[in-house]
Amino acid sequence: MIHRIPVSLEPSTSTRIDDLDLHALLAERGGGGGRLHLLARTPDGRALPVQWLDGAAPATVRGHRRGTLLLGATGAGQVDLFVLAQAAGQAKDAVAIKETADLLEIDVQGKRFADYRWNTKGPELRRPLFHPLMSPGGVPFTQLGEVPDKKEKHFHHTALWIAHQNWTAKGLPNLDNWQMNKNCTKIEHGKFDVFESGPLAGRFVEKLSWQDPKNEKVLVAETRTVTIPSRPAASRALDIDLTLAAQDLPITFNRTPYHLIAVRVLDAMLPAKGGLILNSEGQKNPPDGAAAKWIDISGKLENEALGVALFNHPDNPRHPTPCLNFSGQTIGLSPTHKEPLTVEAGKEVRFRFRVLVHAGSAEEGKVAAEYEAYAKPGKARLGGVEKVEV
Repeated sequence: MIHRIPVSLEPSTSTRIDDLDLHALLAERGGGGGRLHLLARTPDGRALPVQWLDGAAPATVRGHRRGTLLLGATGAGQVDLFVLAQAAGQAKDAVAIKETADLLEIDVQGKRFADYRWNTKGPELRRPLFHPLMSPGGVPFTQLGEVPDKKEKHFHHTALWIAHQNWTAKGLPNLDNWQMNKNCTKIEHGKFDVFESGPLAGRFVEKLSWQDPKNEKVLVAETRTVTIPSRPAASRALDIDLTLAAQDLPITFNRTPYHLIAVRVLDAMLPAKGGLILNSEGQKNPPDGAAAKWIDISGKLENEALGVALFNHPDNPRHPTPCLNFSGQTIGLSPTHKEPLTVEAGKEVRFRFRVLVHAGSAEEGKVAAEYEAYAKPGKARLGGVEKVEV
């Protein structure tokens, strides 16, 4: 038995439909349950890539969750979505994630895009990080530290990372997991709830804990969902969705520019070497703390011009957020740059970011248009579910 669902796409729509309870929709017609196997076709019979990503939200129907439907469709029109009881000719994975003892190896279109260093059990890695990130042309462009791979100066500026320099819990002042010396606290990897490859995206869902100084008590429980979409050859992206939940003590992320997501590129791309930092407000090499929807750093590396932008989702706290510009070296999105942020015990705060890797300058990479597509995805409407005999 196959279930057919018509999907109407509006002009200039995104191919991503979020917060969809597809399992519940199918359950109304006696379907759903188990892994969803999907096919999509246009009215003229042309097959389209399609993928379902179960969400990280609480379970709804039969232990499943609201999730995201990805369709390889462009423009307006109607697509027929078919849900099969059994797998039928799964498309080749355009985004592949492989787990090793210390890394998630992330490939896009058969080329390495990123390594995610998650294994925090040893003393050296005090928080997970992405390194290296690779350009679409296969050139690594991130750097570990101000002096590469040495514990000198700002060695804690580690490629692409998430952390906070100065946060407090009752009776535990001056907590810090931004820096990486022995007196700093850890963001410790717990487990991967999900990691999956797919024809349109790869994804992993990770549970982490922000620890006390003795590494004995969890102060903040983090759920980190990272989605890697398959994109045109000239660009790559990481979508990062963070939920930070205070446990039995209120948490205050104190005022500091060193929060929450940051990236350090190779020296050759820095403004001092001819590169450029640009933000959504048109400011070139903007002052530290300037508020923006996105911030980008671009330059030339070997024979390739490229850049990386950090996007702040419009639903994030304090959007548009102040941005970190550390000495023209490290850029970031810093919600606590101007004022602290408190999360009460038992409550949580959510942040969503996109890391966009593009060819050329921010203008050549159409970063402004990419941000608008990210911030205001198009709409789609699902029709009623009907059973189709096979």
